[in-house]
Amino acid sequence: MMDCYDLSGDSLKEFPDLSRYMIRSLNLSHNQLDTIIPERLPLGLERLDLSHNRIEGLWYVKPYSFPTLRVLNLSHNRLEGSLIMHRSSFFSLTEVDLSHNRLEGFIGPRLRKLVLAHNRLDYELDAAVTDYLDVSYNKDLYPRLSPNMDGVDTLVRTRLREGSL
Repeated sequence: MMDCYDLSGDSLKEFPDLSRYMIRSLNLSHNQLDTIIPERLPLGLERLDLSHNRIEGLWYVKPYSFPTLRVLNLSHNRLEGSLIMHRSSFFSLTEVDLSHNRLEGFIGPRLRKLVLAHNRLDYELDAAVTDYLDVSYNKDLYPRLSPNMDGVDTLVRTRLREGSL
């Protein structure tokens, strides 16, 4: 079991196969990855940083693919459209950072922290967030926030835009 494996800034173009290893925290940030291959992720993974890559499309995640993942960072990528994260695939997830992408919507599991700043959000958000939600630098979402958002302790809504970005 390895606590942390740092492959950040290694100019990786292909997703590494770490499926035979036990790693708690994996940093693949600042590379040139354009896709995620869940089958190649290590066992026991709790934290995954894929920020500052070229990940474009939304990928299909089989149920129970990430049984131990608690923190996921996909900020500063090229994700577009609406991202749907099914609870059956991410049942341990508590924190997600999807900032600085091109997302228009998000539907996800119950989270403690969700960062969606600097996207193109204008669809209804549907996720039960308990501690922290950041939707700054998006269109004005307030009328369309899900009723599940009523219990959010900290809501960041600075510089919401009325028109297009």
